[in-house]
Formats: sequence, C-alpha cells, structure tokens
Amino acid sequence: ENYRKKKEVELSAQAHRYARQVRRNGKAVELPEMNPFERRIIHMTINKYSDLESKSDGDNFLKIITIRKKANG
Repeated sequence: ENYRKKKEVELSAQAHRYARQVRRNGKAVELPEMNPFERRIIHMTINKYSDLESKSDGDNFLKIITIRKKANG
C-alpha cells in the first residue's frame, strides 16, 4: 500500500549514509542504476548537504548516480 512512501524513506536514509561516507573519506561513491523516481529522492537528499553534489550519468531510463564533494571554487 505505502510502497512509494516506504521506498522514499529507505532511499533517503541510504543517501544520508552515502553522504556521511563521502564526507568521511573524501572519495566519490557510485550508486547502482536507478529509475527517475529513485534518482529524484537521492538528489533531493544530497542537495541538503552544502558540501556535496550528486550527478546522474547514462543515456538510458536507468542511470547511475555519483555522489562527491563539491569542488572548492
């Protein structure tokens, strides 16, 4: 019933974990291919971190997201 909401909460928590990992070790993280709904949740969560950025890559419906620290400039 509440699949979308549960998935949103799960993806947001996952994005926060990846954000902490990137902040801790400074290395970019590539997430597995995701659909537009899933990518939107990840991007919205990462946007809450002023020092991090997320980018989708790929030409298909499913794309890979990379989370990394923003460049200092």
